[in-house]
Amino acid sequence: PAAVGLVWLLFLIVLATKARGWQTAAERPMSVVTAKRMKVMSTMLNTIKGVKIFAWEDRYIGVLSKLRASELGYIKRLNSWWFTGSTIGKFVPVTTPLVA
Repeated sequence: PAAVGLVWLLFLIVLATKARGWQTAAERPMSVVTAKRMKVMSTMLNTIKGVKIFAWEDRYIGVLSKLRASELGYIKRLNSWWFTGSTIGKFVPVTTPLVA
């Protein structure tokens, strides 16, 4: 029984480590998209200085909306990996005595 518990614990440690790797991999493309969105926003704000924002709003809303939608996809993926890691962390102390 103790060996089974040990194997279970090692399995969960490996799984949690892999989940952290997946989380890190999900963060990279999200950062790239976020940087692109911030660049567009910066360009937009520099472009419309001195001009009413309503005159330029339609031109940039579509671009920003597409970039934000892409960024949100990465954020959702990242949050799912955070949730997975958190769940595994809470799952280990509960299940290890049951398996052992």
